[in-house]
Amino acid sequence: MNLKQTINKLDEKIKKVNTKEELNEVLEIIKTYKKPFIYENNKYFLISGFLILFILLYNIYILWEWNEHWEESNSLALGLIVLLAIPIYLILTPLLRNMKIRHIENTIYKIDMMLDNNIKKDSTISHYYLNSNYFGFNRGNYQNKLKETYIISNFQANTYLLEAKLFNYHYVNKRTETYTCGKSTCTRTVYDHYNKYGIEVDFKNTSNIVINADIFSVHLPQTFKTSSIKFNKKFQVKCEDEFTAVKFLQPSLIVYFEDLAKEFNYLSFQFINNKLCIMFSNFDVLPNSASRKYGLASPKEFIEELNGFTKIEKLSKLLNAVDYMLSQTDNNFK
Repeated sequence: MNLKQTINKLDEKIKKVNTKEELNEVLEIIKTYKKPFIYENNKYFLISGFLILFILLYNIYILWEWNEHWEESNSLALGLIVLLAIPIYLILTPLLRNMKIRHIENTIYKIDMMLDNNIKKDSTISHYYLNSNYFGFNRGNYQNKLKETYIISNFQANTYLLEAKLFNYHYVNKRTETYTCGKSTCTRTVYDHYNKYGIEVDFKNTSNIVINADIFSVHLPQTFKTSSIKFNKKFQVKCEDEFTAVKFLQPSLIVYFEDLAKEFNYLSFQFINNKLCIMFSNFDVLPNSASRKYGLASPKEFIEELNGFTKIEKLSKLLNAVDYMLSQTDNNFK
């Protein structure tokens, strides 16, 4: 198979990968090709450059020499400008081919990461469910939706074996802004896109407490302040009653939350109805390809990278934080 056929075969194959064995079949295709997955694009760029230069120079010549026959020269120049579509196509073709290779290697890496960490795609969690059970999911005056949902099973933390739902919540705010256009003021519509990421786990050791470093309203009656000035500057604690908050927020947990806030942005913990929902703005907690070092341009190194265990460090840190909270409060609410 040539490079194009191999790329197309990989593209079809990765859509059906659900196990390590099926991923290994994909890696065998990469091994069989025995060459870097690199298109020879120089000829496209060279031809495009010559065509663009020729068209531009010929346009200048026409407009200069045919100035007495303005309509004819204008029509001919317009026709040559239309011909620019050819070099534009020749430039876009290699760019699109390279984008397809990037997509395939990113997808392979992400699949391997999910398999290494016992993560599967999941459809049991919905925006309606999150909005009905937790605060902070009515954002986006133009659009909001769940983009990705996963489940991680059998995560062995320090003390407990955990199962968790993971999600990417996307929302769009629509606004109007003014700007200067010439001597007047114009308005335009702007769409601001945001992503929030989250984890939901079972948590029966406390309830009706929200520890929040994010910007959203929490409709619980009591506001609780700890003895830590550092903690109070970072988090707001809302609860059903202060006694429950006092029992939960032991000094060791207060320090632990302070440390977590150094690494995770806009962090919030919502303990509601025997569940814990953690929200944050760090995209690299969910499966992603950001940590990939190699790709199909270096197939041997890429395969070696995939054969190792790809740990999602920040996800492990948050799940171990859940484990720590459970172990610290296990006897508090019995």
